[in-house]
Amino acid sequence: MSGSDMSLRRELAKLRSLCLVICFLYVVTVARVSLRRRLDSSDPRVNTLFSIAEDIGFPRVLAERWRGSDPCQHWYGINCTDGIITTIKLINCNTTGIISLRFAELNSLSLLTKLKKLVILDVSYNDLHGKVIEFRKEVVFAEGNPQIEKDQVISRQSFIWIGIGIGFLLPGVIRVLFYYLVIRKMTSVMET
Repeated sequence: MSGSDMSLRRELAKLRSLCLVICFLYVVTVARVSLRRRLDSSDPRVNTLFSIAEDIGFPRVLAERWRGSDPCQHWYGINCTDGIITTIKLINCNTTGIISLRFAELNSLSLLTKLKKLVILDVSYNDLHGKVIEFRKEVVFAEGNPQIEKDQVISRQSFIWIGIGIGFLLPGVIRVLFYYLVIRKMTSVMET
């Protein structure tokens, strides 16, 4: 094989690689444009749900199964009652990140912990991390997310037990300090 054949093969290999890169970039661009069109819905629930999905890494299962313009029409993990989203289950969706603050954008809702119409927000078996604020017991299921740390809430009963413990210990500590100071004073007086 001559030197010109070798250089021609190298140039063809470079051209093939360049074509593959261009094709890949084209596919990615078309997919992003398609996704952006889907994100620009006239239904604020759709826009909010897609924003939430973006915040948690837009899991593939959601990208594949969230079709149409009405999230109450068979969207994966979304359950509705009379057109109101009541349940969001993101079980084993390979989500990453934090629980999105965009949940508060759902129509007529103000805070995720105070969503009176939200029955279940199931985020089990994903890769969420950080602190999770306390919800009503039936709202969040976070098992299978070892990185999640629940905020420790001290109940009223805990405060009562802490108060009782301090009530018993404090007089004893005061007595010990008093006797220690008195005995020290007496021994220092006796030594002089």
